[in-house]
Amino acid sequence: LQGRVLAELPPPVKRLAEGHLVAVYLVAGDVGTAVTEGVQDEQGRWRYAYIALNLSALERSANAWATWKESSAFHAAPGYTLRAVLESPPADTQEGAIRFILLHELGHVLGLGLGAHGFWDDPGLPAATRDSPFLRVSWQPDGHGGMASRWAKRFPVLARPAFYRFEKAPHSLAEAPPVYRALAQTDFPSLYGTINPFDDFAETFAIYVHTRLLGGPYRVELLRDGQPDVVY
Repeated sequence: LQGRVLAELPPPVKRLAEGHLVAVYLVAGDVGTAVTEGVQDEQGRWRYAYIALNLSALERSANAWATWKESSAFHAAPGYTLRAVLESPPADTQEGAIRFILLHELGHVLGLGLGAHGFWDDPGLPAATRDSPFLRVSWQPDGHGGMASRWAKRFPVLARPAFYRFEKAPHSLAEAPPVYRALAQTDFPSLYGTINPFDDFAETFAIYVHTRLLGGPYRVELLRDGQPDVVY
């Protein structure tokens, strides 16, 4: 299934991936959905990467997975529901979920391999990250060796969200509407993209390919007592 998803990606995406993706590994029982790790070339440059997919998290359809992931940043609140939409029927399948997950991870692979940013595990702040034209849209050096959101002071409600925390998440679903209203006024493509510059690039790449090249939807709906409150 994963091989078919890779084979069916748009030709420009496949050509880029073939130049920088070393391998896709399948694991089980890991935390989260997937992880990408950098691989150096013979000169010690970060030019390649591999992806590990967590099979334990790949059993949901596209919308069920997206809802599970997005909801993981909030704990439950009476009367509030979150619903994420990545595909319309009949495309709301497990394959649709895997495709979007792979696109996000390919965003990491290509962001590193093409030099859009440096390696996320490098000590300090790599020049490729600090000086990246893309990252400068929403990020700036924080003075402590890292990068801080340019939107932080204007929208403190967008302080780094805690994904995959579920009932241990610091914010409740009742607090989610102002979060998404603020998000809509920034350059971030998704709430997950506000975590760090590298996920910002990966989310931008994934959502662009998903919506513009593949024609899919991307929507987060917050409902209060079953009625739409905020649609991002």
